[in-house]
Amino acid sequence: MSMATSEKQPRHHVTTVEPAATNEAWGRVRHVDELSEQALERFLSLLEGGTTVDTDADGELAPGDVIVFTEYYRITAS
Repeated sequence: MSMATSEKQPRHHVTTVEPAATNEAWGRVRHVDELSEQALERFLSLLEGGTTVDTDADGELAPGDVIVFTEYYRITAS
């Protein structure tokens, strides 16, 4: 078994972004400027229309993450 195969992260179907309360315990917090172009497009799509997108292998939109934009938004998954 190769190392690359054993290190793959599971894919999740991200279904929503929701405002995150500032008094919650947070996981990873990322500023919107830190996202890749593709992750930013997926984030904005979720924010605007609530569509479902897949997270990518590098986990830029991992469930539980908080993205700082005009507010703090938590990424959730189904």
